[in-house]
Amino acid sequence: MKELEILTELSETLVNPFIDEWKKQGKKVIGYYCPYMVEEIIYAAGALPYRIRGTESSSTTHADEYLHSTNCSSCRNVLDLALKGKYSFLDGFAAVNSCDHIRRMFDIWRKGYVNLPYSPYFLHLVSAPYITKDYAIEQFKSELITFKDRLAEYLGVEITEEALRDAIQACNESRRLLTKLYEFRKRDAPPISGAQTLAVVIAGTCMPKAEYNQILGKLVEELDSAKGISEYRARLMVVGSEIDDPDLVKLIEDCGGLVVADYTCYGPIYFWDPVDESLNAMEGLARRYLRRLSCPRMVEEHGSRTRFIEKMVEDFGISGIIFQRLLYCDVWSGEGAMLAWKTKEAGIPFLSLEREYLTGAAGALKVRIEAFIEMIGDVI
Repeated sequence: MKELEILTELSETLVNPFIDEWKKQGKKVIGYYCPYMVEEIIYAAGALPYRIRGTESSSTTHADEYLHSTNCSSCRNVLDLALKGKYSFLDGFAAVNSCDHIRRMFDIWRKGYVNLPYSPYFLHLVSAPYITKDYAIEQFKSELITFKDRLAEYLGVEITEEALRDAIQACNESRRLLTKLYEFRKRDAPPISGAQTLAVVIAGTCMPKAEYNQILGKLVEELDSAKGISEYRARLMVVGSEIDDPDLVKLIEDCGGLVVADYTCYGPIYFWDPVDESLNAMEGLARRYLRRLSCPRMVEEHGSRTRFIEKMVEDFGISGIIFQRLLYCDVWSGEGAMLAWKTKEAGIPFLSLEREYLTGAAGALKVRIEAFIEMIGDVI
């Protein structure tokens, strides 16, 4: 499918034709790292929100001079690319205090160790609460207003309520289409693999929403009547730390499993819940981003995360869960242990993997995954 090829190619490189065209028009690109960053504000300012990732990285030689080896290797690979100038096309970097590892990466960026292409360069850290109570929503909304005002001043624009609503509608349309794409994966013979799905999601974080929605809409239409994948031995769900590399999911699927669901930062955590368009724009954004499907940084939401995963297991016909955690990822460490207990009680096969960002130890991972699928014994 042409649309699938286009989106897959976008997930494989840092810079793509859409970004080149955007920059040729004199428009700005603002990088961000975590799905807790409110991309609608960036989009409403006339800039392109670009989610930075470690694609094309081969080592952390430069980053290891600034971050200890016990820091998250995703952050170290991203920082390494930045130190090498691979992100020189960015006009700014906005981060959220998602975890200590991201904070340290941002600090190095802010202190000037990353060779910024010019000055002034937009840098901003949004402080997001770790709870979802009403007073936390108000505090987060205040943080977002500060971010909006600073970004507007930097770009020399006014971010109006109308612009925010247009951005919300565009992002909600992406969420609607991605949710529909996930619905196809409930089928006995899904028309798209897990690796392909991840590539499609990634593409939406590095191109304009209007073009993305157009391409994604056509892909969804084609997949609705496409022939499905029936040759697999187990229907799997992947849970855990950030995965921005479809090759890792492909490794699982090459072992005989089919990843038909996930709970990761490039999955439901990113797009599942829309912004309530009946609310004031900033109120709706604050509520959506703080009260949507959460990652384990939200300390009170373990129960809701577990219930959502259990529902996906039922709805998607999951026969086993693969929990993967980037080494030294603090927030997913305890979550993985608690999820292992819950799945054991429910009788759901569960495999826990610790990995580095670069899949250099693919052989060892493959052996464990193959053994897990064999243990499930779910031959279709």
